[in-house]
Amino acid sequence: MEALGSSAGWSRETTVGLADAASRAVAWLLLAAYFGFGRRREGRFPAPLRLWWAA
Repeated sequence: MEALGSSAGWSRETTVGLADAASRAVAWLLLAAYFGFGRRREGRFPAPLRLWWAA
């Protein structure tokens, strides 16, 4: 009997790695979009940057 992860699709490490890469890409794209298009008013520090630091 074969293990579930050996031939039945992607392994757990592959899935976790792809999810991590995708979430990092989305975070960088959102940050770039915010700094490129969303800075209409000048504040002390933008809210996404404060949230990033808090996390």
